Amino acid sequence: MASTTHTSQQMVAILRLLEDKGATPNRCERILSSGFLADLFDADADLSDRVVYRNSLKLSTAAGKRVSKVPPLLSPNGHAASVVLTARHDPDAFYQTRNDLYVDGFFRSRIVATAKPTEVGMKFKKLPRFLLSRNATGKDLKSARPKAIFTATEFCPWLAAKIAQQPKGEVGDLAIDQWNLFLVEGLRGGVFLVDVDWYVDCQRWCVGMWDLTDGWNAGCQFFSRN
Repeated sequence: MASTTHTSQQMVAILRLLEDKGATPNRCERILSSGFLADLFDADADLSDRVVYRNSLKLSTAAGKRVSKVPPLLSPNGHAASVVLTARHDPDAFYQTRNDLYVDGFFRSRIVATAKPTEVGMKFKKLPRFLLSRNATGKDLKSARPKAIFTATEFCPWLAAKIAQQPKGEVGDLAIDQWNLFLVEGLRGGVFLVDVDWYVDCQRWCVGMWDLTDGWNAGCQFFSRN
């Protein structure tokens, strides 16, 4: 257990701070009743970023300028249309590298390997799409949208249907001039970031898989399961 013994210098420093700030008894009472002081002394409080704390209190920076509000990581970009499977989907058979499709080996071993076949007539609802407003990692995306994660069994047929709608890189739900990003649960329950891109030079779709620590540029398109 951490020591809770405070030095006399620490106590004097706190009292001097109250004096320097001109804190009246009424102001001290408001601070105590607000709970802010209790939160600051909480052992789990993250005090690493003072700017965030000052922004929450609507205080200026040391330079005298208001801290600008950080925009949300994900900017809404419409929805991907709903899908109904017109044929049975076998993920192992579909996700094979060929002339019109490149499939990364890690995607096959960690996503396809855990996906089950899906029967004809399966319906997938329309899905929300977003654009990244700034550079971010897969961890950032997962934190910003915890319910975005697909299972491998539902993701594989959905993606196959979307690729079938844009076989030559036509305009559609999948961006053809930017990365399309997805969070997918795969091998041993791990969550991975899947990217789907149209390669103009090769004239084929490419499906890759990355760890959540890898970074992605602002402007990428991100799909959410919910």
